[in-house]
Order: sequence, then structure tokens, then C-alpha cells
Amino acid sequence: MAAYAQRAKDIADLEKLIARCVADEAKEQKTIDKLRAEIEELKNHKCYACGQDFHDANHETVLTTKEKALQEAALQALSTNGQWIENTDALAALGVLGTKPTTHYRTETEAIRHSSELENIQHKIDAKRAETDPYAEQLAEHALVEVGTQPVTHYDTEAQAVEHRSRMNTLLTQIATKGEEKDPYTEQIVEMQQQALQTVSYDVLNDLTRLQDHQDFLLKLLTSKDSFVRKKIIDQNLSYLNARLTHYLDRIGLPHTVKFQNDLSVSIEELGRELDFDNLSRGERNRLILSMSWAFRDVWESLYSPINLLFIDELIDNGLDTQGVENALALLKKMSRERHKSIWLVSHRDELAGRVENILKVVKENGFTSYNTDIELA
Repeated sequence: MAAYAQRAKDIADLEKLIARCVADEAKEQKTIDKLRAEIEELKNHKCYACGQDFHDANHETVLTTKEKALQEAALQALSTNGQWIENTDALAALGVLGTKPTTHYRTETEAIRHSSELENIQHKIDAKRAETDPYAEQLAEHALVEVGTQPVTHYDTEAQAVEHRSRMNTLLTQIATKGEEKDPYTEQIVEMQQQALQTVSYDVLNDLTRLQDHQDFLLKLLTSKDSFVRKKIIDQNLSYLNARLTHYLDRIGLPHTVKFQNDLSVSIEELGRELDFDNLSRGERNRLILSMSWAFRDVWESLYSPINLLFIDELIDNGLDTQGVENALALLKKMSRERHKSIWLVSHRDELAGRVENILKVVKENGFTSYNTDIELA
């Protein structure tokens, strides 16, 4: 087996060498053909690369180089052919590989080990045969009994039969339960069959589409910064908006000059210095927010109708000093008195309790909200 494997390896190596020689010889032949074509071009005083006339001093040098390269390629091809012949002769000398011998063992060591194991087993068999059966007398005392034919069963064990019976009982119970149930989707199916399918009126659909397009156009006119309609509406009410804003800023105690432009951008100045909203302090921001809210509310009321209800939710709790709170309360009281507005001031400041007429105290504890009934409500 080892000799066969070595011979197979030698034949495979020679076949690889022969294939390599054939490939190298074909490659050298291509090189020779290319060099011959280039030399022919050069002999005709033509450049082998671009095809133009070639008559300068380098012509002979290039021609000599190409002829030398052709000689080297021819010698290399001849050498490769010699190697091919040698390898082919060697392969022919090895002859046909033949059929691979059949063996029971991969190696000689494995065969020797198996032989030793067989000898040990044979010794054990001989020793067992020499022993006396300790149960011979007991077997002689017992009479043979006819067992009969083995019964045909559907289960291998009793446990499988019990488990199958339990599973069948469970399935029967489930089937009975399902048979008594009512289909919960019957009413929905009937309703969908009767009402789900509706006739589509394309006239109504087209009308709604045109209405939507018109509303989108109007929305763009009112919201786009470049819309002339939006600018016209703003220009009509811009003067009143800035006047009301200046009024509230003076009353609440903010010295800054704040004005809206016709694109609703805002400019903030203090003593000729331009500022951004982020440059203001927390109290100044709250004063400006309150003033702008009241100014926009006045503009809306002047365009449409007065609103007699006003909610202030914790806007004077944060950031306003004592003077700011006093000014804000004075403005709110004046609105309530002169413009007959019902003002609800939501605040956590206890000191404001004595500054208003009516108080409603709301207490939230453990997730429940209660109202203090000891305080009279007007």
C-alpha cells in the first residue's frame, strides 16, 4: 500500500510538471510571436507601438534589443521543451498506476495491533469455554414454559398508553368547549358585510380635493413670510401691536424698547444698544413675555371680539422681584376693573393671598386633589 501511494504521488508530481512545462512553452511562444511581429515592424522602419515612421538614431538600438530578446525567448522555449521531454519520459517509465489495492488497515502498525487484539480475544474465549456454568443445575430444575406469540400493541410502554389517553381526554374536553362557544366576530362580520362597502362619489371627492387645495393656498398666504397678504395684515395691525406692547412694558417696569417688524421679527434695544432675547435676565424675560402676551391679546380682541376670561399660570412666580410682582398685579387689577375681565391668577406665592379679592386653595396629596372649603368663594 505504501509503494502504491508513493507511486501515485510521483505520477501526480510529474503530471503537474508536464502541465507547467506546456503552459510555460505556450507563454514563450506568444512572446516569440510578439517579438517577431515587432522586429518586422522595425525592419520596415515603423514603430511597433504607435505605427509611425521610425528613422532616428534609436532605431538600430531598439532593433538590436528586440532581436536579442527574441534569441533569449527562443532559448527559454527550447529549455522548457527539453524539460517537457524529460518529464514525459519519466512518466512513461512509471507506467500505468493500476487499480488501488484493497486493504483492511491504513498502516502496518494498525494491522499488528489488530492481530494482537484478536489473540487476546481468542484467549478469553478459550478461558470462558473452560469455565463451568454456575447456573447449569438451577436451569435443569426449571421446566420450559411456552410463552406464545407476542401480542401486537400500539405503544412501546404502559406509560405511553396512559399519556396518550390523558391527551385524548384533554382534546375531547377542548372540542366540547369550543363547540359551546359563540363566534365573537359574527356581529362584526355581518356589520362589515352590510356597511363596510360604500359607494364612492368622485364628484364629492373632487370637491373636497379642490377645497383642500384652496385651503392650502390660503394657509400659505397667511403663514409664508414672503406672502403679501400676510405682510398686509401685519402692517394694518403692527402700529397698534407696538403701541400696546410699549404701554405694557412701561407699566410693568421694563426700560427696554421692543418693536415688531412687518415680518414679525422683533428688535430689542436698551439705551441705543441692540440686544437679543438671550441677553435679558430671567426677570426681564418674564416681564417681556407678559407684555407681549397682553399686547397680542389686545390685537386679537380689536380684530374680533373681547374675551372676558384671562388665566395667568405661574408667570409671576419665577424671576420677578417684588417691584415686578407689584407692577404685574396692578396691571391685572386695572384690566379687571376697567375692562371687566375675570382673571384667574395661579400662583404658589403665599404673600399674594392678601392682595386679591377671592382665593381658591387647591391641595394635592397622595394623588388626590382637594379644595379648601374654609375659604369663601365669591
